Amino acid sequence: MKKIFIILVILLGTVSIIPTYSYSQGATSSASTAPLDESEMKNVKKIIDLVASSSAEQKTTSKAGVIGAVQEVNNTSINIKTINGASRIIDIDEITKFSDPNSKTFGISDITVGETIGIIGILNKVSNHILARSVDRLDTLPIFFDGVITAINKGNFQITAVDKNGNEKILDVQTTTKIFSYTKTEGMIKAGFSKAIIGERVFAAGFPDGKIKNQIASTRIVLLKNTALSLQMKKYQGTIISPKQTQTPNPSISSSQ
Repeated sequence: MKKIFIILVILLGTVSIIPTYSYSQGATSSASTAPLDESEMKNVKKIIDLVASSSAEQKTTSKAGVIGAVQEVNNTSINIKTINGASRIIDIDEITKFSDPNSKTFGISDITVGETIGIIGILNKVSNHILARSVDRLDTLPIFFDGVITAINKGNFQITAVDKNGNEKILDVQTTTKIFSYTKTEGMIKAGFSKAIIGERVFAAGFPDGKIKNQIASTRIVLLKNTALSLQMKKYQGTIISPKQTQTPNPSISSSQ
C-alpha cells in the first residue's frame, strides 16, 4: 500500500515523470524501485484511467451560468430563452437544487412557462446542454446599462448616467457592488468609487430598484477610461468636473428629460 500511495502522489503531481519513476534503476530506496505485484499493478492502472478520464472530461465541459425565461419544462429538462435571445436546454438530475425566496418546497414541478429563472451548472460543449446544479426563481431580470456619467453624488455613493437614447439612470453603489476600471493598456482592474469622473463612459449591471424609479441596484460597474463616447452620448457629456468636488446632476440634463 505504501508503494501505491507513492505512485498516486506522483500521478496527481506530475504525470510526466511516471515512466522515469517506474523504470528507473538508479540509486534510490528499495521501497521506490521494488517491482509491483499483479494486484498493485491493477490498482495503478485504475488510477491512471481515472486521471485520464478526468482530464478528458475537463476538455469537454466547463462551468456555466445563465438567466432566462422558461419556454418549456418537464421532469428532466427546462428550455429557456436567455436575456440575449438564445435558446438553452437545461438538464435536471437527482442532485439539482431548487431555490425560491418565497417557498421552501420549490421544485421543478413548480416552474411555469414564462417565469424567469437563473441556472448555475456544467456546460457540455458537445451537446451544448447545461447540467443544472442549482436553479433559482428570480423576480426580475438584470439590467445592463451603457452611458456617459453626468453626475456623481459622493454622499449617497451614486453615479448618474445617460445612455445614447437620453435615458437617465442612477447607479446605486452598495456594499456588495464591485467596481472596475478598464483601459487598453491595463485591461480590467479593480477600482473604487472615487475613480468615477463626469464625462467618461460607464457600463453597469444590476437590478431595478423596486422603490426608486430609474435607479439600478448595481452589482457590477465598469469605468471605461479613455473609451470613446458614441455620437449620441457626446451631447450629454457636459463639462468634466474634478472628482474631488461634490458633484450633482447637471441641470441641463435634468431639464431635457
